[in-house]
Amino acid sequence: MASNRAGFSLRDFDDSFSSLKSSRKTDSRDRRPAADPSIGIACWQIFREIAAPRPHGETFLRHPNPSRHSNRGLYLHPGFLNLLLLVVLICFIAVTSLETYALGSLKSSRQIKYPLNICGKNRSVAFDQKVRLFTAQSEYAERLAAVVRYTALHIDTSVVESENRCTSQMRLLIDQISTQQGKIVALEEANKYKDEESAQLKTLLQDLKKKSLQNLIGKNEEPVAAVVIMACNRPDYLERTVKSVLKYQRSVSSKFPLFISQDGTNPDVKTKAMSYNEIIYLQHVDLKPVATERPGEITAYYKIARHYKWALDELFVSHKFNRVIILEDDMEIAPDFFDYFEATATLLDKDKTIMAVSSWNDNGQKQFVHDPRALYRSDFFPGLGWMLTKSTWDELSPKWPKAYP
Repeated sequence: MASNRAGFSLRDFDDSFSSLKSSRKTDSRDRRPAADPSIGIACWQIFREIAAPRPHGETFLRHPNPSRHSNRGLYLHPGFLNLLLLVVLICFIAVTSLETYALGSLKSSRQIKYPLNICGKNRSVAFDQKVRLFTAQSEYAERLAAVVRYTALHIDTSVVESENRCTSQMRLLIDQISTQQGKIVALEEANKYKDEESAQLKTLLQDLKKKSLQNLIGKNEEPVAAVVIMACNRPDYLERTVKSVLKYQRSVSSKFPLFISQDGTNPDVKTKAMSYNEIIYLQHVDLKPVATERPGEITAYYKIARHYKWALDELFVSHKFNRVIILEDDMEIAPDFFDYFEATATLLDKDKTIMAVSSWNDNGQKQFVHDPRALYRSDFFPGLGWMLTKSTWDELSPKWPKAYP
C-alpha cells in the first residue's frame, strides 16, 4: 500500500506536463511573450528515456510487485521522487531566470505585466508599481531633458542676440567716433587754414599800412608825430573832430599822419572811420571781463585805460613812431595846432624833464592871454590833446595803471 501511494505513472506526468505547457502560453491580455519551456521539456525527455522499457523486458525502475500493477504501465520507485522534484525545481529556476532577463530587455515598454500564474498576485502588483514608477521617472527625465534643452536653446539664443546687439552698438559707436574724428580733423585743418589765411591777411594789412603811411608821409621825409583820435561809440562826435583836424592837417599831412583807433565794434563808428581815405583805421577789441579794484567803480575807466595802452603800443612799437599826439573824439583844434606841436617837438626831445606837451590850457582865453608866444611849465597834467615821446612811453608802459590813466 505504501508503494502504491508513493508511485505515480508516466501518463499522469504527461497530463501534468501538458497542462503546464498550456498554462505557459501567452495570455491574450499579456503583451509579454510566454517563458521558453525548452529546458523543462529537455529534462522531461531525458526522464522518459531513462524510464523507458529495456530490450529484454527490463525497465530502469519498476514497482516491487509488478504482477499486481501489470495493467497500469510503468511506475516509479519512491526514491526516485526526490530526483524528479530536483529536476522540476531546476527547470523552474531556469524559466524564472529567462523571464527576468526578458523583463530587463523590455523595461522601456509601458505594457509589461508580470504573469500571475508564476509569481502570484502580490508580486505582480509590486512589479506593476515598480513599472509605473519607472515609467513616471522616465517621463520626468524626458520632460526635464526637454526643459533643459529648451532653456539651453533659449539662453544660447539670448546670449547670441545680446552679443549681436552689443556688437551692433559697438560698431555704431565706432562709426560715430570715426565720424567725429573726421570732423575734428576737418575742423583742425580748416582752423589751420584760417590761421594761415589770417597771418597772410595780417602781413598784407601791415604792408598796406606801411604803403599807406609811406604815401601819407613821403619817402624822404620823417614825420613829426602821429596823430591818433581815440573813439568808441559816438560817430557824430567823431565826424566833427575829424572835420576839424582835416581842415588844418591836409597841408602838413606828411608831417602828421592821421589815425583813428576805435575801442569796440560799433558799426557806425567803424563805417565813419573807414570812409576817410586820409586816415588809417585801427580797432581794439577786448572781450576780457573787467575786475574792478574797489567796489562801485565804473568799468568804463578800466576799458579806457586798456584802449590807451593798446593804441600807444601799436603806434610806438608796431609803427615805430618817435612821437604821438593823442586826441579824443569830442575835440576841435585851433588853426595853429600843428605848428605848435612841430615847434615843441625839439624842446620835448632835448629836455628830458618834460613828460608831455599839451595843447590845452584851462586859462587860455582872450581876456587872460597877453602873450600868444609864451609857454607855461606846469606840474599838473592837462591832457586833452597832448604829445608823448617813445622814450617816455617805454618808461610808462610797464607801469600803466589799470584805470584812470
